[in-house]
Amino acid sequence: FLTPMSPAIWGVYGILERSLDDCDAAGMSSAPIAVESLSIGTYLCYRTDQGTLGRARLVALDANSFALTLDLLTWELP
Repeated sequence: FLTPMSPAIWGVYGILERSLDDCDAAGMSSAPIAVESLSIGTYLCYRTDQGTLGRARLVALDANSFALTLDLLTWELP
């Protein structure tokens, strides 16, 4: 399982790329996510402990080595 560190939160949002506005409007929680339930290419939106929004895309998962590769984008707002 992946579990965000409090007070960070996140949500799973399928294979369509998410924008800042999408993630800002998305429902998120601190619930753990079962990694094996995610498909390669799945997007997650997140809010960091500093309140910054971002999106992550699952790039690769190696079940043998437990290696997880994510493409992360955290938006910086003025």
